[in-house]
Amino acid sequence: MSKAVRVLSMYERMRQGKGIVKAEEADRFGVDIRTIQRDLDDIRAYLSEERIFDRELIFDRRNLVYVMRDK
Repeated sequence: MSKAVRVLSMYERMRQGKGIVKAEEADRFGVDIRTIQRDLDDIRAYLSEERIFDRELIFDRRNLVYVMRDK
């Protein structure tokens, strides 16, 4: 699976309010957990570069997932 499909899949699921667990995503896509971290960093950069200031990507420590939330 290509990086673009992987990143867009995670972005869309977070946009829908779902959480992302790095280890689960790594297993799902057959990549290293560090690759998923870079993908999450790319999504953060996209939000910043496109000036999407009303949303942010955060790590929810209580549920141990990455989520996108409104600011």
